[in-house]
Amino acid sequence: YTKFMAQKVFIKIYRKICLASATLLIAQTLLLKTIGYCLPGVLSFLPLTDPSMQDYTSAVLYTNSGRCMSFYAEPSHFGIYVLPFLIITFFTNSFVTRKNLIEAAYVSISLILCASFTGIISAIIIWSIYLLLNIIRGKISFNIIFFYIFSFAVFLFILSNSSAGEYMLNNEIIE
Repeated sequence: YTKFMAQKVFIKIYRKICLASATLLIAQTLLLKTIGYCLPGVLSFLPLTDPSMQDYTSAVLYTNSGRCMSFYAEPSHFGIYVLPFLIITFFTNSFVTRKNLIEAAYVSISLILCASFTGIISAIIIWSIYLLLNIIRGKISFNIIFFYIFSFAVFLFILSNSSAGEYMLNNEIIE
């Protein structure tokens, strides 16, 4: 194995783990919001969560205000883990394919659903830098810009209806 091959294998495994944890988080959120069932993300063979957190349902509903966590101890840990996925997707390839964009959008949607404020702000910054670089290079068409504007509008709508959005829009909170 060369160093280059080892890096490619690492990135391939990392991408699969990110997509799997994003899928679990989306499934957890859909199940919680539709039928009220908390799908546990605790892996018994891989202790990523605090051992005192045996009851996943109470952790989601009471400790994290209804925010799902995938395999992680809290939503911000999920956000911190998947943010490099966006950076790798956008800035390590000379050309970003449609598949890469769909995967990045999928992970970004899972970041919104986990309502990690740090993750959401960081994802906005990463997407904005990617968009600005492509506008400067002249690689982006009107259709792509329209897609980003539409996606951003959907993002704002989802954010305003999430727990993070409710927190930001609550006028009674004074920090």
